[in-house]
Amino acid sequence: MNLIERQQRRTFKRDSLIAFALPLLIFYISYAFYGLFPFGNRHLLTIDLYHQYAPFLVDYGRKLRSFESIFFSWSGGLGTSFYPLFTYYLASPVNLIMLIFPRAYVSEAVLFITLVKVGLMGGSFHCLLNFGFRKRDRTGIIFASFYALSNFVLAYSWNIMWLDTLIIFPLAVLGLIRLVRYGERKLYLISLALMLMFNYYTAFFACIFIALYALVLLARYMKKASLQLFFSKLGQIIGLSVLAAMLAAVVLLPTARALSITSAAGDAFPSWGNFSDSMFDHMGQLEILREPNVMSGLPNIYVGLMPLLLLPYFFLSKGINRKTKIAHAALIGFLFVSFYSAVLDFAWHGFHYPNSLDYRYAFVLVLLLLVMAYQALPEIRKRGAGPALGMVMIILFFVLLREWNQDQTGAGKWRVLATLILLGLYSIVISRRAGGPVRPRKQIFVRLGTTALALVMLLELLTNVSGGISDLQKRYPLGDRIHYTDNARAREISSRIEEIKDENGRPYMRFEILPDTTVNDPMLFSTNGFTIFSSTFQEAPIDFLEELGFPTNGVNSFQYKESSIFMDSIMGIEYLFRPWDTVIQEDLRTELSGGINYTLYRNDYALPFGFFVKSTATDINVQELADSPFAVQEQMNYQMGGTEQIYEVLRFSPWLSEGAYVEERGAGGDRFYARSNDSDWAFLYAVAPENGSYYLAWDDISAGIKNVNGFLRDGTDFFHVGGKTNSMIDLGYVEAGDTIHFRVNIGRNDQTDGDFKAYLVRLNQAAFEETIAGYKSASLENPEQGSRSFKGAIKAPEEGFVFIPTFSHPGWKVKVDNEPVEATAIRDSFMLIPVSEGEHQIEAKFTPPGFYAGLLISLLTGGACLFYLFLRKKKVPNATAITTDHRRMVDNKRKNSAHKMRKTEIQNSLEQ
Repeated sequence: MNLIERQQRRTFKRDSLIAFALPLLIFYISYAFYGLFPFGNRHLLTIDLYHQYAPFLVDYGRKLRSFESIFFSWSGGLGTSFYPLFTYYLASPVNLIMLIFPRAYVSEAVLFITLVKVGLMGGSFHCLLNFGFRKRDRTGIIFASFYALSNFVLAYSWNIMWLDTLIIFPLAVLGLIRLVRYGERKLYLISLALMLMFNYYTAFFACIFIALYALVLLARYMKKASLQLFFSKLGQIIGLSVLAAMLAAVVLLPTARALSITSAAGDAFPSWGNFSDSMFDHMGQLEILREPNVMSGLPNIYVGLMPLLLLPYFFLSKGINRKTKIAHAALIGFLFVSFYSAVLDFAWHGFHYPNSLDYRYAFVLVLLLLVMAYQALPEIRKRGAGPALGMVMIILFFVLLREWNQDQTGAGKWRVLATLILLGLYSIVISRRAGGPVRPRKQIFVRLGTTALALVMLLELLTNVSGGISDLQKRYPLGDRIHYTDNARAREISSRIEEIKDENGRPYMRFEILPDTTVNDPMLFSTNGFTIFSSTFQEAPIDFLEELGFPTNGVNSFQYKESSIFMDSIMGIEYLFRPWDTVIQEDLRTELSGGINYTLYRNDYALPFGFFVKSTATDINVQELADSPFAVQEQMNYQMGGTEQIYEVLRFSPWLSEGAYVEERGAGGDRFYARSNDSDWAFLYAVAPENGSYYLAWDDISAGIKNVNGFLRDGTDFFHVGGKTNSMIDLGYVEAGDTIHFRVNIGRNDQTDGDFKAYLVRLNQAAFEETIAGYKSASLENPEQGSRSFKGAIKAPEEGFVFIPTFSHPGWKVKVDNEPVEATAIRDSFMLIPVSEGEHQIEAKFTPPGFYAGLLISLLTGGACLFYLFLRKKKVPNATAITTDHRRMVDNKRKNSAHKMRKTEIQNSLEQ
């Protein structure tokens, strides 16, 4: 390596480090103004990062430290397939940092992961510009920062698993470019395979773009004289893409099997005539200071004004093939049409309607526009400032036209002002750059034109990032670290859970915490509980759990907001944490010594992990379910062999002394009509006829329930449930004569009247205890649970089933007396293992369907690739038959050619 090469390498390393550090620092400093730790006590956790990804990271870190299998997790959802959750949310190697971050500091771990990924996006895009287009312009650092801090990243930085694709995507595009130009295969193959492994979901969008961009790069060969070369290169791209998918089969195959039983499968195809907002509105998203759209809205495609000014130079360049220009224009047009067309948008999203977060593939347009602009940068010197000034007028016209009929207060005025100032500065700088004098080589970077351009671009980037984060803070402000896991309550509860597990020697015993911190508290606190919210959770159990009275989102989530002692007992939930000041008086659970911030109760009725139920348990699968969740619980219990009636039904009455107008509907006594007047709270009440444990449930039919709460006893014991449209609550022990008040908020803003159902029951304690005693008499003896298995012995009194308090899944392989059996389920939910009369040994193990087949494909493909490289390394010298002297001569020629090319580039850069 000669002096010039060493200097080039040092320069590249330095520039890459700057490209990594600059967007990272801008991102962090912009949030630091709003109190981001350690400059304040705020964290980045928001939306699903708060409720899903951070708890998953905590459970992943626990698994790493304890060497648990990543196939399955007992932490949430009564046990769930963890591998598809891992492949979607956690496969990034950056997440290995969770090995050293304990639960209390998960928010700091997320901050570290986010900053590193933002920096890596800048570094990888800089590599694409540096090696893809053989230009050494330092403005490439700013272009890389525009990529790493685009509005797409600002809007979705909380989707930290998506960022992995944005890191590897530029490298995959670079690999594609070098494959087409020089036939280099390694980078394309490896980067594409890694992208599919680290986050297959957003990698799907990137792969679609790569397929389209391959045609763009091959457009120059689309002529009769080059058709053979065209198909040869296309064949290489297709072959290597298939190889990359096969290398990633260990992720893709089991994940595809898992997704086939989730809510993501089976969406209906949209009509070809369906279109979204006008294309003009979509193009308006290229403007500066457009608020990043998070949950819904137009695509986040802002890339900066300078790249837009450079687009005319791309299409005017004589150094770019005409067919290549046409292909680039066609690809840009296709992407905008995709935003506009419901059918194309549906196809981009994997033939699935996304649950909010529209236009998830918009980042591909960001990369395309930035790459085109960077290629056009040298053309400024050749073409002068005319094309840019013409583009300035076009941009100004469209910005003013778009803002003309909009409210010009706030963001609108600032947007116009920022556009005018920046376009004016760009016009001056481009004019200077176009006619600037040539400087000595050592002063390239400090040259006035280049320095000024970099500074104006940096000014624009800072303006947009600070404005975008300011807009995000209005809707999704940074949360306080003390309200997540870094507080006394969380530490007390976590410590108590681990203490009880150690005392009992049972790491998978079940706890629940009220009120919850997130919708994945079981994973956040390792409670092995009921609640889960995950896109990869199977859809089948959701409907039945809602019928049982648990709140769900209808697709991939259910929660333990409250429950009944019957459901807790059959699900094996042994411990319940309540606030120390709870108004619920427990008489069925045993109160244990609590902490300063909680009261702990033990459920002595909790059943072992598996118990015998009658063969009629599956009859409920074909029966019509009752309306009341308590009646559905009784229906399931009776079919399993329990006592027929464990609840006594009571009735609410409308409270007309205050609140909204309420009247009873129908003969059942559980349906009510409410109409808001000067109040939007509908009141119901009931007087307890006798002492006992009471439960209530509700179901919104058309009232638009916004919130639910109530009072017990003399009206001073207030309980709050939340904003769920259906759920149940344990009211605890209520004495005869006490009044139960139930309030439903129907919201006056967008709902004025409607129907809802309210159910009130008292537990028949004698019948309940008889039922539990019956189940305990034939339950698993010495049950053992592993990280992805369970086993135990049982004596079945007759032919029937063993009820397992986890959900049926095709990944479970069950054996009874060492013979494989096919497990079934209660309405596609709780697992049932068929057994005959007598004593049996039961064991089950979980393996993600398709894992071993995917692993075999990946290993064989990887082995074949290595074997090919080995053979190629051995055969190439013999095949070429060149001597060492000849090889040295060829290498010297290549170096001389590279030096000449480098000198030409430097000269061109000087002239700009």
